[in-house]
Amino acid sequence: CLGSNLARMELRIAIERFLHRIPTFELADPGAVTWSGGQVRGPRSVPVRW
Repeated sequence: CLGSNLARMELRIAIERFLHRIPTFELADPGAVTWSGGQVRGPRSVPVRW
């Protein structure tokens, strides 16, 4: 996909900015993260707390 590298870069920047603004952000339970499969793999749910 031509846009996959751009999408990864945009997501990296968005996460960096989010963590900069909310430094106490953490996973509530790392084992509770669920993933979706298929052609587009990614997290389905990510429980967090801050």
